[in-house]
Amino acid sequence: MGKTKTPKGRCLKCGTKTTQSCFICGHGFFCSEKCVSTSTTLHQQIHHQGLPSNTAHDLKEAVFYHELLVPASEAHRDYRFCDIDDETQRLQLYVVYEQVFRAAGWCSHLVDKWRKEKVLGDKACGHYERSLDILSRDWACASRRFLNGEDVEYTKVTEPVVSSDQDEDDSDDQEEDDSDDNDESEDEKMDNSDKEMDISVDDNAN
Repeated sequence: MGKTKTPKGRCLKCGTKTTQSCFICGHGFFCSEKCVSTSTTLHQQIHHQGLPSNTAHDLKEAVFYHELLVPASEAHRDYRFCDIDDETQRLQLYVVYEQVFRAAGWCSHLVDKWRKEKVLGDKACGHYERSLDILSRDWACASRRFLNGEDVEYTKVTEPVVSSDQDEDDSDDQEEDDSDDNDESEDEKMDNSDKEMDISVDDNAN
């Protein structure tokens, strides 16, 4: 079974290839918040009409731009970063959100809805059960009730924290290495072919 592929498309505003769906509604691809904010009137009328602003949007923006939430912000409180006093464990929570936003493609209004319904932890664990993404899976599932917003503490889990972008970079590096190996192989074939031609010419000369 192969690794779950992340959907890709071209930004509806500028045409840049991206895996990022609309920050606000999740419909269509947009490479940045700027492109979303300047998207077509038709897109906004169809998909953004009536959607309230929410702190999940701030969380998704922080994840997308690899920024940490300001401790005093509403999003920092709403998504329970303020309830974790251990920096490593707080980073585990950040990676959980990074995984579900990037790999699962969740949009902010759904995350806000699930948080208010106290099922966010259930949804996160459901994503991990259906995919091969394993970053912070143990942490998310051990702290399911904490993520749901219940009045419980998180469950401390010790595991390496790796950004999903690092995985992608490693994969890209491996593909480049494989490509270089193939190039070297082709060069060796050309060299061997040239040597055979030289030998053939020498034999004919003799």
